[in-house]
Amino acid sequence: MSFAREGLPFIVGSAIIAAAAYLLAIERRSWPLWLLAFVLTLVALWVAYFFRDPARVGERANEKFLKAFHQRFGDAAHANWFCVNSYMQVQLFAAAAERAGSVEVDDVSRVIGTGEVEAPLGIARVDPESNYTYCTSRLGIANSRGRFEIVYEAPETVRPDPFLLAYA
Repeated sequence: MSFAREGLPFIVGSAIIAAAAYLLAIERRSWPLWLLAFVLTLVALWVAYFFRDPARVGERANEKFLKAFHQRFGDAAHANWFCVNSYMQVQLFAAAAERAGSVEVDDVSRVIGTGEVEAPLGIARVDPESNYTYCTSRLGIANSRGRFEIVYEAPETVRPDPFLLAYA
């Protein structure tokens, strides 16, 4: 497949999302919002390519996810940041509902931050204070095929700071 068929839809989608976020940042004259939009744009682009190759991380959950994804949507389809996170959120909800013994909002909310699941990006768990998920940080170098070679992976997940409070 050519880059235009594989990568262009992700580039265009990310560019539209980024443009909206940047316009909001400019309208509100918010440097942190602009920076957050920029980082989210980079993450969305990176993850879109990251998930095209299950050997990239080599985790069982990633391979299981990609196999099910391709069975459902075909080999030409590429998983992106949105579907991967949706999949992870369903896994987290199901595990919390099982621990709570219920699917009621209050019951699940009480236990959502007490467990973890093996997700395509690695171990996923919810921070009970912010209700955002921890993530495993990875650094990669772009290669000539438009993919990334992972050169560093954090030894443990990173606590979420969605509102950049650690920097205030």
